[in-house]
Amino acid sequence: MPVLIIDIQIGLLGLLFSTSQSAVNYAIIGSLIMGILALALVILNITFQVYLQQTVPTQLLGRVVATMTTVNSSIMPIGTLLFTIIFQNTHHGGLVLIVNSLLLIGYTLLLLKPLHQAIRTDQSSSI
Repeated sequence: MPVLIIDIQIGLLGLLFSTSQSAVNYAIIGSLIMGILALALVILNITFQVYLQQTVPTQLLGRVVATMTTVNSSIMPIGTLLFTIIFQNTHHGGLVLIVNSLLLIGYTLLLLKPLHQAIRTDQSSSI
């Protein structure tokens, strides 16, 4: 559920940038959207870290977390480069965020059923 909230918040941010011309609206509504986005990210990160600690054997936990951190840190510059190119070549930054949000929502909904099945399988095997 937090992933879907994050996807929607990105779309709302794009909608705000596409429709509003007021700096006050950017500040107030944008802060509210970013606050909800941050809260959803915190919930997602805590849930994922707890799941990792419960499922990964203790002797491998450090390696798994280090590998995930390395992979995540390695992917960030690629995303930054990609979105820098996209934002520099368009005058509709809000539209970029809206399209990105729609793609993320579609991807999330596509993976929702397999994710629920994996969670059910994991819960039934740990009982």
